[in-house]
Amino acid sequence: MSQEPVVRLTNVTKKIGAKTIIDRLTLDIPAGQVFGFLGPNGSGKTTTIRMMVGLMSITQGDIVINGSSIKSDFEKAVAHVGAIVENPEMYKFLTGYQNMVHYARMSGVGKERIDEAIALVGLENRIHDKVKTYSLGMRQRLGVAQAILQRPKLLILDEPTNGLDPQGIRELRDYLRQLTQQEGTTVFVSSHLLSEMELMCDTVAVIQGGRLIDVRSLKSQDAGEQYAETGFDVNEPERALELIGTGRLEGTRLIVTANREQIADLNSRLVSAGIKVYGIQTLTRSLEDQFLEMTGGGQIG
Repeated sequence: MSQEPVVRLTNVTKKIGAKTIIDRLTLDIPAGQVFGFLGPNGSGKTTTIRMMVGLMSITQGDIVINGSSIKSDFEKAVAHVGAIVENPEMYKFLTGYQNMVHYARMSGVGKERIDEAIALVGLENRIHDKVKTYSLGMRQRLGVAQAILQRPKLLILDEPTNGLDPQGIRELRDYLRQLTQQEGTTVFVSSHLLSEMELMCDTVAVIQGGRLIDVRSLKSQDAGEQYAETGFDVNEPERALELIGTGRLEGTRLIVTANREQIADLNSRLVSAGIKVYGIQTLTRSLEDQFLEMTGGGQIG
């Protein structure tokens, strides 16, 4: 897997009049992941996505996709990008397959790839029915099938779970995972459903007020590299916090985010400094708990 990020946002700023919508956003999106973009209402998620696909200009900074700049080499940058920014557009009086053929003609894709895309999103049984008979979830799946016709290296989905029932959300999650595993596609997805982001994504970036406030890995192949919130019960919590220089206090407990090796090192440093460590406990918290803490309880959306 390539180590070079598929997308690199560098000091991206968007101003409308005197108002700053996006403020110096810097973010790397790794290859082959389902990458989540999370934030409260009005945080700038859709504005960022619209800049990524050229629907909105960038005031300052740059977005580089597959090594090409959106600002200076737009056509090359978006050549390998598939996106659904609003609701997927399709002809409801045509069948799903006829819609796929129409899009394939515009992009020079053959029948074999049409069939592959249909199979990947699980629409084989209904693809010859008219789109007007489709549920919202099926239309969403057809939209994804259209977006992946040209085997994009990057698939951008803005709130794809809106209006889907639990079954539709689960199906979406499953075929996005298939995309990354079978085709190596990087998926960049914004959503307000935190529990689904936790199940769907490898990494989540949190944005608030147009600023990036955190990036968190949710999965790791190497258990030794998994980061978790860990509580150290100590006799001198304030001194422990000052010594470590990171984390927060909850009563006599010092809370830090660390992997296994770092936990062992922190314990050694505390003991060497004469601080008594009475216990070490891994704290499991949901993404929703973390999100609410990071955004100060802001409304999710």
